[in-house]
Amino acid sequence: MKRVIIYGFGEAGLQVADDILRKNLYEIVGFLDDDKNKFKSEYKNLKVLGDIKTLENLKEKIDILIIAMPSASIERIREIEKTAFKIGIKDIRIVPKFYVKEEKVYLRHVVEVDIFEIFKRREIEINYESLKNFYKGKCILITGCAGSIGSNLLKEILNFDIKKIVGFDIDETRLYELENEINDKRFEIFLGDITDDYCLNEVFKENFDIVFHTAAYKHVPILEKFPYMANKVNVIGTKKLVKYSKLKGIEKFIFISTDKAVQPISVMGKTKKIAEECVIKNGYTSIRFGNVINSRGSLIPTILKQIQRGYVKITDANAKRYFITPKEAILLTLNSAIISKGGDILIFDMGEAIPIKNLIEEIVRTLGYEPYKDIKFIFTGLREGEKLEEKLINDDEIIEKTENPYIFRVLKKDLY
Repeated sequence: MKRVIIYGFGEAGLQVADDILRKNLYEIVGFLDDDKNKFKSEYKNLKVLGDIKTLENLKEKIDILIIAMPSASIERIREIEKTAFKIGIKDIRIVPKFYVKEEKVYLRHVVEVDIFEIFKRREIEINYESLKNFYKGKCILITGCAGSIGSNLLKEILNFDIKKIVGFDIDETRLYELENEINDKRFEIFLGDITDDYCLNEVFKENFDIVFHTAAYKHVPILEKFPYMANKVNVIGTKKLVKYSKLKGIEKFIFISTDKAVQPISVMGKTKKIAEECVIKNGYTSIRFGNVINSRGSLIPTILKQIQRGYVKITDANAKRYFITPKEAILLTLNSAIISKGGDILIFDMGEAIPIKNLIEEIVRTLGYEPYKDIKFIFTGLREGEKLEEKLINDDEIIEKTENPYIFRVLKKDLY
C-alpha cells in the first residue's frame, strides 16, 4: 500500500484524510502544515509532523504528497511543489482552488500536479453554472475511461448532477482501481473492447445522451511497428462506436482527435484522420488536441523520470509541440459538448507551439538543476512518423470564433 502525507491540516485536508481512511486506499503517514500552532495536533491518531522543512526528512517514508490547501496562494503552492520535486518526490497531487467553496472534498477532487503550470499556464475562465445546467440529468458514456483524459473527464463530470455515467475500458486493472477510488452509485464500469460487437451491443443497452470517445492507441513509434492494431482501435473502433450511437439516436458524440491528424505522416496520425472524417460525416464532433501535459506515457512524466537519473533525451533541438494542461483539456471538452453543432471540428486555444528543448530546460531549472551541467541533454534525432512541428489546421481550413473565447470551430475555406 502506498504511503501518503497530506500538506494542510485544515478542512480540506481532514476531508481528504477521511475519504482515504474510508476507502483504505493508502497508508496516511500524517499531516504537514505551515501553521506552527498546529504542530503535534492530531486527527484520528494522525499527527501534524511539521512544515515544509520536515518534508525532506520524510521523503523516504512517503510515496505521495497531497497538497490540501485550496485557499493558499498559488505562489505558496508552487513553493511546496518545487521543494517536493527537488527532493525526489514524484507523485504530487493537489486540491484545486475551485473546491474552496465546495461543501465536501473527496479524493476524486485531488488532481496530479502539472509541472507545466508551475511556470507558464494561465487560468481559464469557465461558466460552471452553464455546465451544471447542461449536464444535469444526463446519462453519459466515456470510452477509454481508464486513461488520463477519460478518468479526469469522469471525475469532473461526477461533480455535476448527472443521472449516470458508464466508464468503458479494456484495462481491467485500471478499471478496478477506478471503481475502488470513486465511491459513487452513479458510476458504473464496463470492461470491454470497442471493436467487439458483443460488448457494444451490451453497453448500448443503456440510453446515453452523450458519448465521449477518448479510447485510442496514441504512441507514434509503437504504432509505426504495429499499424494493424492502430487501424483496429483508432479506425474500426471509432466507426463501430459511431454506428451504434447513430442507431441509438444519440445526439452528442465527442471524439478526441489530435493535431497529428493534420497532414499526417505517421500511422497514428493517419488513423486518427480517418476516424475524424467518419465522425464528422455522421454529424458528430471531433476535437483536435495537442499534447496533454502529464498524461500517462506522455513527454513530461518521461522527462521527470529521466531527470531523476541525471539526463534527458530530446529527439531534435528544433522540435516544437502544442501543449495543453489536463485541467484545460477537460473543462474545454465539457464546454465543447455544449458548443458543438454536429459535423464539426473544434480546436482549443493552446497558444504558440513551444520548442521542446526550451520547455525541458525550464523544467530542469524549475526543479533546481542547471541544464547541461547537472542534467545531461542527449539529442537522438526524430523517430519514424514524427515531425519537427505539428499543425492544428490544414492548409484548406480556417477557424472561426465560438461563444467560448478558448474554443474555435474549423471550417473548410471553400465552404466559408
